[in-house]
Amino acid sequence: DNVIPPLFRQTRRHHRVSSCAGFATHAVRVVRVVELRMSTEAASPGARWREAGVAVVGNLRDSESKVSLADVASDAASAAGLSFVASVNGRKSFSAAFGRRSLSTKLALLVPATEPRNGRRSLTRISVVSSKEGQINDGDLAEDDVKVVQITPNNFRVTSTCSRDFLIEPFEPFKMDQFLRTLLYEICPPFVNWFVVLFVEICIFRHTTEEAVCAASARGFTPLPGPLARVVSRFDPPDYSGNGDILLFGMFWFPVFAVAFSSDARAFVEPLELLPLSILLLCRVSVIACKYALLPSSYCGDVNGKIYGVITQSDMARTLVGSAWLSPKMKEHEDLLRQDVENACLEADVDLSETRIDVGSAEAATAVRARAGGVGRRSETAVANTPSVVSGKELLAAIVDAHIGRTLPDWVLPILVVGGVAYALVSPVCRGAVGVQMFGDNALSQATAATLFLSSLFLFLNNMVFTVSCAWTFRRQRDAICCLNDIMRFPGEPVANILPPSPKLQRTKHKKESRKNQHANGAGDEHGKKIELPEKEPPAVVAARAAAARGAVVLVDLKDPSSCLCWSLVRRALRRVGSSWARRMNLYSIVFLVAAFTCAGSLLVLCYGAETRSHRLTTAGELFYLAIVVSGLCSLTVAEGSAINDLVPVVRTSLKREVVAIAAQLAGMQGNGRERKQNAATETNERVRRDEREALTDALRLIERVEQYVHLEEEHSHPVEVFYRVPATTAAITFTVSSLLSMLLIAAQRWFQMTGSEGWSYGGANGEFGVTDPTR
Repeated sequence: DNVIPPLFRQTRRHHRVSSCAGFATHAVRVVRVVELRMSTEAASPGARWREAGVAVVGNLRDSESKVSLADVASDAASAAGLSFVASVNGRKSFSAAFGRRSLSTKLALLVPATEPRNGRRSLTRISVVSSKEGQINDGDLAEDDVKVVQITPNNFRVTSTCSRDFLIEPFEPFKMDQFLRTLLYEICPPFVNWFVVLFVEICIFRHTTEEAVCAASARGFTPLPGPLARVVSRFDPPDYSGNGDILLFGMFWFPVFAVAFSSDARAFVEPLELLPLSILLLCRVSVIACKYALLPSSYCGDVNGKIYGVITQSDMARTLVGSAWLSPKMKEHEDLLRQDVENACLEADVDLSETRIDVGSAEAATAVRARAGGVGRRSETAVANTPSVVSGKELLAAIVDAHIGRTLPDWVLPILVVGGVAYALVSPVCRGAVGVQMFGDNALSQATAATLFLSSLFLFLNNMVFTVSCAWTFRRQRDAICCLNDIMRFPGEPVANILPPSPKLQRTKHKKESRKNQHANGAGDEHGKKIELPEKEPPAVVAARAAAARGAVVLVDLKDPSSCLCWSLVRRALRRVGSSWARRMNLYSIVFLVAAFTCAGSLLVLCYGAETRSHRLTTAGELFYLAIVVSGLCSLTVAEGSAINDLVPVVRTSLKREVVAIAAQLAGMQGNGRERKQNAATETNERVRRDEREALTDALRLIERVEQYVHLEEEHSHPVEVFYRVPATTAAITFTVSSLLSMLLIAAQRWFQMTGSEGWSYGGANGEFGVTDPTR
């Protein structure tokens, strides 16, 4: 692998200082001589390249005419009997930059196994052998339970032994059939949705009855309440998960049916008061439909979908935003981030397994390796030889674990609960403000008010978790990219930010007879009841923690070509970590933007259409509250996405500064070189300075290309987007905020005009909006 660069460097050096007359004639002679040598001596491609290189360089020394380096390379390739393009494409830089092409040659085609399922259909399984069952020899790269397999030529999947048959596919397409059928299932009332699933799956999509029952169970539906739900549950083990659907959405449908069929309930709660609650329900239904439309085919596909068989609760939990993506390190799906790392590499079309980056010190490299958790692990021999070097995949996994792996802050949920309770109280408070009983005056109206309160609280919290998850996804990605930016400029990223959390202290009870010995060893407390023992860490990690306490940093010098290439490829992959979740969040942002505009538009209709259709204060109050909160969270999501795009000019500036410094150094070296020639410098010093100039020139070119690539890809080709296809910029924020505020202000202006000068108020029966003072 190290044959071609020395050959080209030597060829270029002699080409600059020598002229070669009659090169074509000599090249033909060299080719013939080298071909003769290869036929009798050289067997390996490396040996053939060396024979060709020696002959061509020797010929250049004796020639007098100038030729291009391309001709030299072509002659060398022809002399070696190899294709120049094929040889270069197989080298490390090209393999790393074009990962899918590299993997297509590294990975063998995997033949899936077929086994019967549910009596009629067969299931295609992808078997993955756990690395824990094998032995890793020194010198071999460590393997992990998460693997990339090649199903068909150039068709890859990410598998994991932690979740059988859950395969992640890069660029998962939007499945319209899953979107529509999920929309239908989720909009139906409890009990009814179970039968609708069976009808649609059996009659339209031709599944067996058992498969349809499994699909209904996996979606959380059941036709039987209470303990009887275990009868139709297809989870392993059976559970009562369907009762949650009955309880939560029964609270929504109870007031709907009460208002529809009871005049007493309709006098207490007008039909328009159900509009804000219906908007929240439609938001939740649309979000779940978008989720199933973008889930992997291995989970919900009609052919091999997991939901058409018996699954576990952890299988379902790993597809949920709240329990999986907002808490990606839970024990039930500890492989989630590792699968996202592999999928990001596939979508970025990079192969980081053989890339190397020098992080500045052995302690920094130890911190990166400890945080990576074995992903992309190098052999012990390689670590011993280059202790400050890590693989690109190790760096990517460490940054992902440190930043993308963070859970939602603890203070967010209490704020959402307070907001949910405030929203649920809007309706009773508005009734009390106009002199109506806050929770009704009879049993039916009280039950209706109670279920409205509980369903409003649940639906608001449920939807706000989805909305906050959009902003939190962008925030984690921005912090990860900031970390990668900081490691390439002084002073670097503190090692303390990369190191994994310190081990938790273990509390253990001990018997009375062992207390004295424990206390003598310094492990027991004063009373001998409980002790705290820290988990043991490797000495290298302990040394890294000590270095972090002293202020050690992770710092990469981009003048090193391999580090510069690795940094740019890690950056490309890092922007795609969690891409499958990000596409879901992108669709969620559309749902909630539409909801915000619907609330604001409904207020406009109520204010300008009050003469033809009356409404109550509760309806206007809930719509206004929803419009403000949802539009605020949508604007926060766009702002977080825009913050990622705003980092691009910052990193480009840092790269430009590096380029300017190198260019200035080169200019100074050329001037000093002329003075040294006048002082008759030695040939050895001239050779050293020439090599240094060549190395700096190569670094200058590479950093310039990296800066250009960052500009084209991150600002033009693939910027962070919101609302499906809209780049997250300040213009998107301005559009969102100004449009929603304009609608709300127009509605408020009309309301103030009607109440101030036209005699309108909410003084009608049960707080209806009408003309109460005709004299104005």
